[in-house]
Parts: sequence; C-alpha cells; structure tokens
Amino acid sequence: MLKRIVTAFFLSSLLISAPASADSDQEPPKASNGEVVERDVPVLRNKHYRQLKKALDDIDRKKLDKAEKRLNKLLTRDDLNKYELGNVYNALAYVYFSKKDRPAAIKMYEKVVEQSPSIPLKLEAMTFYTLGQLYLRSDNPVASRRAFEQYLELTDDPNPNIHILMAEVYWRTDQLEKGRPYLERWLQLLEEYEKEPTERELEIIAAYEAVAAPSK
Repeated sequence: MLKRIVTAFFLSSLLISAPASADSDQEPPKASNGEVVERDVPVLRNKHYRQLKKALDDIDRKKLDKAEKRLNKLLTRDDLNKYELGNVYNALAYVYFSKKDRPAAIKMYEKVVEQSPSIPLKLEAMTFYTLGQLYLRSDNPVASRRAFEQYLELTDDPNPNIHILMAEVYWRTDQLEKGRPYLERWLQLLEEYEKEPTERELEIIAAYEAVAAPSK
C-alpha cells in the first residue's frame, strides 16, 4: 500500500504551479477559523524546469540511474531557490524509493520539508505523511508520530488512513490510550466503507483488545 501511496503522491505533487515569490520567512498562515491556507512560494524558472523535466521523463521511462544522475547534477547549481530544491529532492526521493533504498528516500523527503515555507502546503503536508509511513516501516515510531502530527497540522482534509496509522504508532510506543480514539474511528470507517481489515490491521486491533480485555 505504501508504494501505491508514494507513487500517487509523487505524480500528483510534481511541478505544482506556483505564484510569484513572497516573504519566505513567514510561518504557514491560518485563517481566522484556524484552517490552514495556501502560501505564496517562489517560481519554478524555465532554465531549471527544463532540466527537471528531463529527469522526470527518465523516471517515467524507468531509467532511474539516468534520472538520479541528472537530478544530482542539478543540485550542484548554486542558484536554485527553495521551491526548485524541493522539486529536485522530491524527485530524488522517489528515485531512491523506487530503488528500495529507504534510508536515502527518507533523507531526500526530509530535505523537501526543510525548504518550508517556500514549498506549497500540499507538497509539505503529503511529504510529512509519506515520511510518517517510511519512519514507521523503519522501526522509528517516535519520528513517525511527529511526522504524522505535522501532517495533521498542515491539512484540513486528512487521508482516512491516518487513523489506523496513528493507532499503530501509539501501539508501537506503548501509548494505547492515546491511540484508542484513532482505532475506534478507523473501525467506524471500515464499517461505513463496508471493508474488512487487513492482516496488519487485525494485528493492531488485537493488541488494543488484549489490553482492554479483563485479566483472568
């Protein structure tokens, strides 16, 4: 499931159109009702777009080594703005993920969010969501929880899967009481969608039920 999510995120987040540059030192703005609102980011300039597009075409043709070489060469330039850097790091992260090099993919996704707030909110939010899953699969539930919390702060419409993911995080960190509301919401969603839990989800559910069950 993680591969499908990362692939879909990568394809939907590449080369997000950006307005002219604004004050990049500002924190992500919020409306009066507390909802996050979109931020201004620098432009993706044509001279860099052309090189990035070549790398993306290589990725599309499954020429990952060639794409990696192009992207790393692009990183040697000293005139990339943070939005352009975010796009390059995002593409490199996908290359490494596709090569099953999880540590390298994590490092690149971390580089993406380091460009905040000069990247679109959607890109930053979904990068944290992806990082949360990669950390979780790398046996780092504490880092996973922090990434998911950042994701939830940056989005008004979270992916429903965040509930079972947070339930797993709190299970893995022995904080079942904090995770129980997430699990209960996930069970409600399964019922609403008329779906059966996966084997992994059954394991998480069993862990919570074992604690809730009265001792004999």
